[in-house]
Amino acid sequence: MVICSLCAVTSWAAPKKKAPPAKKKPTTTQVLEETLKRSLDGAQVDVGGCVVAGVEGDAPTWKQVAKVKVVLDGKGQIMEASATLEPSNVNAANTKTCIENVLRRVAWPVTHAPLTTAEREWTFAMQ
Repeated sequence: MVICSLCAVTSWAAPKKKAPPAKKKPTTTQVLEETLKRSLDGAQVDVGGCVVAGVEGDAPTWKQVAKVKVVLDGKGQIMEASATLEPSNVNAANTKTCIENVLRRVAWPVTHAPLTTAEREWTFAMQ
């Protein structure tokens, strides 16, 4: 009888398992950053098309870095869109205009902030 009562006491004294931590709800800033990232990701193919069209006729192998910057107001309207190319090419002005037009066609999120800046850099290459 003594052995059975000790077993019962030990089973009650076992430490309880901790509950898994609750997942934190993403902050408004995190949600906005993710939405801006998806908007820029959606423009990547069209930006690449602008870059490829701009380097046609150049050397058979090339590498072009396109950097874009978009400034949005709180309603998701573009206040400023700019693009830079490194290295510059013969058709750099046309390529930048094409990229800026692509950025203006993107559906940008409403931010509820006075101004929001989104920047991205893509590297395109032909080898």
